[in-house]
Amino acid sequence: MGGRPARKRTAASRHHLASVADAFLSASPKAERSLRQAVVLAGPGVGVTADIAAVLNGPGGGNHLHDLGDTVGVRLPRWEREGLPVDRAAGAPVLVWCVRGAEAASLVSGLAMGRLAALLEPMVATLVWLPAGDDPPGRNPGDGLKNRVRRLAMAAAPRSRVVVHCVGWQKPLTEDFTALAARFA
Repeated sequence: MGGRPARKRTAASRHHLASVADAFLSASPKAERSLRQAVVLAGPGVGVTADIAAVLNGPGGGNHLHDLGDTVGVRLPRWEREGLPVDRAAGAPVLVWCVRGAEAASLVSGLAMGRLAALLEPMVATLVWLPAGDDPPGRNPGDGLKNRVRRLAMAAAPRSRVVVHCVGWQKPLTEDFTALAARFA
């Protein structure tokens, strides 16, 4: 135990280090980044994303919203070759995957979501699940089906935090859409 004696830290040495750090931080360029995350809407079916885009772009919206539209599976091969028509400057986007009824548990829908997630590398993958036209109002999908849909979405976007929202099952669509828009505002 005959090592060097411990060096005493003085208030002056701590102050000197703090002033060097302050000078370095103030001299470095500040990144110009938007505080709002880019939101990318897409869906495997027909007639879902336009309604959600209208709500998210409504009063107080102002999100960096990119609506890739419905039936994205048809355009995925071109996007995989040429790249997505989405500005990635703001970093990892939030993917909002819009499905209706049985599409949520469909392997075809899950595969399309996975291919899109591989291109986007989203931070969050939000699955917005609307009822089909023939689904009875006031009834949510069962817990077993919700868990299957959540696991399928997690397998499709393994590097993303996955969230599943059942929209329009218990409340009117406009009420649920308003709550959804508030989440992304």
